[in-house]
Amino acid sequence: MVRAVVNSSVENLNIGKQGDPGSTSGTLIRRWQGQESEAWERLTYLYFPLIYDWCRRKGLAPEDSRDVSQNVFMSIAKCTMRFQHREGVNSFRGWLWGVTNNHVKYYLRQQVGQPQATGGSSAVRRLADIAKVSETIDDAAEQADARNCEGGVLKRALELMRKDFEEPTWRAFWNTAVEGRPAADVAADLKISTNAVYLAKSRVLRRLREEFEGLIELST
Repeated sequence: MVRAVVNSSVENLNIGKQGDPGSTSGTLIRRWQGQESEAWERLTYLYFPLIYDWCRRKGLAPEDSRDVSQNVFMSIAKCTMRFQHREGVNSFRGWLWGVTNNHVKYYLRQQVGQPQATGGSSAVRRLADIAKVSETIDDAAEQADARNCEGGVLKRALELMRKDFEEPTWRAFWNTAVEGRPAADVAADLKISTNAVYLAKSRVLRRLREEFEGLIELST
């Protein structure tokens, strides 16, 4: 069941599908922990690219990165209740980084220890070198790139939400919150009141915080 959901979601990523956002009652984390398939699809859409990028940065080839990323999702499917979010601590991204890091290390240990069909000892040495480099990319280095990581997750979260709002509401939010345009200018373009622009921005941000609580940190 879980493998089918993960594989389906990965295929959707490859061909650019987003799917129907469906019901959004409760936070995505709670629905994921409740084993809802739609929540799994959203979580995969949000975080599979990030996990894949982590694997690539660790030195894995594209196909290996894809396999390890899928293994990460299979692993967290078995331990959904182990993640307990509390305000200010235990970020989901940090927890997911730890799970991914462990899977990469396990994969590299397995590959180094297996007989090589091609490449002989040079291939083994290359894998060992990758493993050494992987060890140097620690939590501190990953945290230094956290802003870019969160940016990608936030972008995908917004893509998931866009269908749920009428176009004027979305444009009012996007132009003010993302592009940083003055509310008065946006109101003039959309032919609505400035107050309506503020209300639209607040509505989208509130929904973003409610659904993705514990997954995305917002400074706006």
